[in-house]
Amino acid sequence: MKTCSRCNQAKQLTDFSRGKSMCKPCATIDAQERNKTPNGVVTMMYSNQRMTSRKMGRPEPDYTVKQLRKWVHSQTNWQALFDAWVASDYDKYIKPSCDRINSSLPYTLSNLQLVSFQENLNNKFDDSRKGLHLGANGKPVRQLTKDGMLVKEYPSVLYAMRELGKSEQASSNIHSVCKGIWKSAYGYLWEYI
Repeated sequence: MKTCSRCNQAKQLTDFSRGKSMCKPCATIDAQERNKTPNGVVTMMYSNQRMTSRKMGRPEPDYTVKQLRKWVHSQTNWQALFDAWVASDYDKYIKPSCDRINSSLPYTLSNLQLVSFQENLNNKFDDSRKGLHLGANGKPVRQLTKDGMLVKEYPSVLYAMRELGKSEQASSNIHSVCKGIWKSAYGYLWEYI
């Protein structure tokens, strides 16, 4: 048996994570409360940016969580965004969020803007419609002649499909060439950049 440092109840050892003084339910509550603080919000932003960068195969942010915290707190709209989120009873769409100004570039402080999560989603949707959102399936590609001469570079396969006047549903054709499964698609060689 072990006593939780938060609820002061004696519980089984299996109710605790190894080396922790709080039981698992109390640790979850503690983390949820911490994530609603100004520092907790920025820590979550940073964690999400690192995860997104890894998923996209891009470099991780070129700043630390401490540098991001300083940047976020220096933004003129920070307090208004944070206060609106708290007043909304922590509605996730109102929560402050860091959005990349240019979604084709990695996370850098000069490429960030502080917006609500809803604005971030709207910007992502707009970029996706334009073929500019470079998520896991949106790698930049290079179009080459069959002789290997560069024709054009595109920020994503979907963008290339739109430029070629092809159906976006057939984007797997270009991906198949980039992965070495097919030799060509639409009369061209293709490669990921």
